[in-house]
Amino acid sequence: MQNPPDNYYDHYPTIALARPVLLGGVPTAPYREVGHSLGALGGLPLIDLDHWLEHHFGSSLWNALRQRGEPAVAETARVLMAKALETRPCSVVILGEAAALVG
Repeated sequence: MQNPPDNYYDHYPTIALARPVLLGGVPTAPYREVGHSLGALGGLPLIDLDHWLEHHFGSSLWNALRQRGEPAVAETARVLMAKALETRPCSVVILGEAAALVG
């Protein structure tokens, strides 16, 4: 563990992960809320794969699937998932609907 920050308001995670934590679930399950709470309580970075994909395509995930097709969106999901797993410090990664695309 590192020394605490000099400034009370500096970001300082309370824990450090050796590997990313992946969270997924079925629609209506509170896995997203669990991920946000875990990230906030531990001071950990949070990556939501669905949001990364939506940002990349500039539209909702379902519009991207309809406009570009599943193979193109699935390939982008795999690339972004690999990037999420390599980020440092390790993050809490929420898979969401994109989990089916990553395979």
